[in-house]
Amino acid sequence: MNEKIAREIFSAKLAWINFSIDGLDKTAYEKIRKGLSFEEVLGNVIQFIMLRNQLNAQTAVRISIIKNQYYLKDMDKIIAFWEKILDKQRGDSLKIDDLNLGITDKVKDKGLSQLEYNRENIFTAASKNPCYVLFNTMVIKTDGQVALCCVDQCRNVTLGNLQVQSIAEVWQESKKLKEIRQIHLTQGRGGFDVCKDCICWYEQARKEIK
Repeated sequence: MNEKIAREIFSAKLAWINFSIDGLDKTAYEKIRKGLSFEEVLGNVIQFIMLRNQLNAQTAVRISIIKNQYYLKDMDKIIAFWEKILDKQRGDSLKIDDLNLGITDKVKDKGLSQLEYNRENIFTAASKNPCYVLFNTMVIKTDGQVALCCVDQCRNVTLGNLQVQSIAEVWQESKKLKEIRQIHLTQGRGGFDVCKDCICWYEQARKEIK
């Protein structure tokens, strides 16, 4: 992200953009996000927001935070920091994901055993439904390739390449994406091997089990 790319995004009238920044501690951030510079990432995001405001562009910004042991004690400070920078009037928002896998205080001493104990029921329930990500999110890698989703980091499925195709061509005309969407709609997530046992389905499955 830099000013040139930011201006291109605004010119393309992108409705909203998501930035994942778990916390405000440099040491913890760089320990989790290997190879990234905390100052560079945070600076680029703030510059993007300031330029957006200056140009009065309509792109909304969402900051995504994943709760973890390094940031729990600082959550109030993190939220307060972004509330000062984000503009609700422009549609900006703060999204906080809790990946403690449903482990409550009563079972913390068991570690992940709580997840393992419920694993069969959790993923059985989840596998019946299609994944919403296939219908509202495009994951573009730095080389232009479009991955199935953000979970498929190893690119078991590549939907296209924006070096030679347009976003519309991949999103609307990709035969592979159409086939995968159809499988999800008719058979659920469990009908497609790559999507089986995806942890991103955990929260929805937990609600259905209850």
